[in-house]
Amino acid sequence: MKKIGDFVRRIGRRNFLILCFIPFGGFFFYHDGLPGLLAAIFGWWLGGILYEWKDNKRRLKNFLRRRSRFQIKAAVHLIIFIPIAALCTYHYGWKGFLTACAGWCVGEFISRRFLKLN
Repeated sequence: MKKIGDFVRRIGRRNFLILCFIPFGGFFFYHDGLPGLLAAIFGWWLGGILYEWKDNKRRLKNFLRRRSRFQIKAAVHLIIFIPIAALCTYHYGWKGFLTACAGWCVGEFISRRFLKLN
């Protein structure tokens, strides 16, 4: 175990994550093509964020302090709404897109009117 720890310390955290990513990225690219590679890249990115959570938490707090409440709410809504609307549109066409929009409006109405979240 000590040899592995020395190896990781020598190459550094980020390079170790890249070494772990290469086989998985290659496998998923071979197995699923470009979507598999993009999923591996997303997983690697998310793992890097979680791995360095303390540093990223400080950066995230500084980033959020500079943004207004409207900008943060708009970003959250877009991050949630765009994938759902894309999936509904892909599977059901315009009816799915209109249903996603109607669901979003109903959710906003409920959260503002009954839950008093503004």
